[in-house]
Amino acid sequence: MLLILVPFIAWYLAVTLMYAFVMDVASAVFYMFYAFAFNWTYDRLFPVPVARGQW
Repeated sequence: MLLILVPFIAWYLAVTLMYAFVMDVASAVFYMFYAFAFNWTYDRLFPVPVARGQW
């Protein structure tokens, strides 16, 4: 999906294909780390309750 949109991004922003590719990869890496940090923080603030009486 990322590679399919690179020519459109380059055309829309009037930049080179290489610059559009770098921006596309950078945004994907940013959101990957953002999602990891968000989920980790959420799990720390609201932990899953431990079921009692299982053992």
